[in-house]
Amino acid sequence: PVGPMLFMKSRIEKETKVMIKGIVMDLDQTLLHNDKQISRYTLQVLEQAKRQGLTLFFATGRSVMRIENYRRQVQPEGLICLNGGLNLWQGQRGSQYPLNPTLVKSVVERLNGLSGCRLTLTYAETIFTNDPQTQHDDPIYHRADLPGCPMDSVLKISINLDSDQEAAWLNSLDYTCLANAHEPGYYVLVSSVVSKLTGARDLCRRCGLDLSELAVFGDDFNDLPLLQNCGIGIAVMNAHPEVKAAASQICFSNEQDGPAHWIAEVLLKEKPEF
Repeated sequence: PVGPMLFMKSRIEKETKVMIKGIVMDLDQTLLHNDKQISRYTLQVLEQAKRQGLTLFFATGRSVMRIENYRRQVQPEGLICLNGGLNLWQGQRGSQYPLNPTLVKSVVERLNGLSGCRLTLTYAETIFTNDPQTQHDDPIYHRADLPGCPMDSVLKISINLDSDQEAAWLNSLDYTCLANAHEPGYYVLVSSVVSKLTGARDLCRRCGLDLSELAVFGDDFNDLPLLQNCGIGIAVMNAHPEVKAAASQICFSNEQDGPAHWIAEVLLKEKPEF
């Protein structure tokens, strides 16, 4: 991209004086390009950030199994997975928040046989789904009879719906129900105590950082608690309008390596040697 980094709002002068020690990055539509890859430029910026002592975190709705390739490339110290339902520090499980088994059972019983509904149960180390399109040799997703699955250790329920009535029912339950700005009809259920902010707090206690020392990048509704409660909240240009309105700064889009350009310009004390 050509031209200066795009910033917004009056908090910029105050925020750039904040001592940032950690960087929290959403993956899809934020750090990743639309082809689900991390660019060479972004990898180089993140490596230089680590050399300068910044602590890196991923904060994603994905499971640990579904970010392994990105983890190997970047090697962040903190992983906030399943929207904060499962959190790891330096490869060790730090905290996890399973859903209420009774509520899991009620969702499975009501939605499992519903026409056009795809239902997925995510655990710490495996994922079961009723999606008929799942490949038999998929190493992550496993086709299963969901009513026969364990109900007491589910960390996330993913639901694809085309029914507004069922969506309203989901929102009435004692869960955190997250919609997706980029995929209408897709909902994620996690424990009512869970958010990416929950995960960040847990990992900050492990590593001795404060939320005020974190710069956070995001694009979707599940990023809002982090963007609004950490040191600096930066939305990518392609973020949902509500997310951009809540952020204190805006950077270039995910396709333009917005987070990497912001890190290079604002946090790195010398021009990146790329």
